[in-house]
Amino acid sequence: MKWNEASAIFLVVFTLVDAPTRPVSSGRGSHVPQVTLDRHLVTACKTTTTTTKIATWNVRTMLQKGKLDNIKLEMERMKINILGLSEVRWQGAGVITSGNYKIFYSGGTTHERGVGIILDKEIGKAVKGYWTLSDRIILLKIAGKPLDINIIQVYAPTSACSDDDIEKFYEELEEVKTQCSQQNPLIIMGDFNAKVGEGREENIVGPHGLGTRNLRGEKLVEWCKMNNLIIGNTWFQQPPRRKWTWKCPGEEIRNQIDFILLRMLEGKRSRGKQREKLIEGLTDWLRAGKSLEAIEATKDRKKWRTMIANAVKQGT
Repeated sequence: MKWNEASAIFLVVFTLVDAPTRPVSSGRGSHVPQVTLDRHLVTACKTTTTTTKIATWNVRTMLQKGKLDNIKLEMERMKINILGLSEVRWQGAGVITSGNYKIFYSGGTTHERGVGIILDKEIGKAVKGYWTLSDRIILLKIAGKPLDINIIQVYAPTSACSDDDIEKFYEELEEVKTQCSQQNPLIIMGDFNAKVGEGREENIVGPHGLGTRNLRGEKLVEWCKMNNLIIGNTWFQQPPRRKWTWKCPGEEIRNQIDFILLRMLEGKRSRGKQREKLIEGLTDWLRAGKSLEAIEATKDRKKWRTMIANAVKQGT
């Protein structure tokens, strides 16, 4: 099986932290034990800065003998760290380890549909939690620094499904999105079974899409507008920035329905932000009855700097 069904691949730079040991509880919407979701977990761990390659692939099925091994070989060949999978067609839900890879999957009661996310060894260590919502949606949280990474893999209803099925899918997608902090990067990827077409539109769709937009494509674009998302793999950004195009590496085959959506984060902080945090932190110190300590600290440069650092930390 060649890499001829994959969507665009792109790189993300972030710092990973090893996920802490956490209590295990039953997940919502699934009988499979899983890590409890937590938006504000604070850890002190060894960190590793890395450039991470992320991709999504409709594998059609993973029931065939040797299919998983083939996928791992493709990941190794193309140096992919995180791969979203559509149409896995495994029953049930959970997590398994295969060699140096960890696979989180979410299926149904039959060998249909199903989604999954496969991670390499290093990123597998940084997983904070996951939620197997249905056989069409799975959420994975990866511990990073300074921000955690939220990844949602989807497999949308095909054109043979009804409009009610589409509405239910987007309702579930909204539900799982509420588990992701607005401050953290969000990546939603998978087979949306929608064609968004060519041409720029309100910084949502870039000029490198293919085909003509259909009704499912209109639905996807409108949903992206409401949720401040861009369809990353229809954009082309000039160097030194990354390129996101439709063409699969080393192949002439192009894809029209697999997408990687990226949340547009707020712009750079104002120049006075750090000063505001400092003042707020110092004010809290003084309100806490530490005026004398602050005065004494000014006599010792090292102590004063330590106090400033603590004040800033408390003000964040």
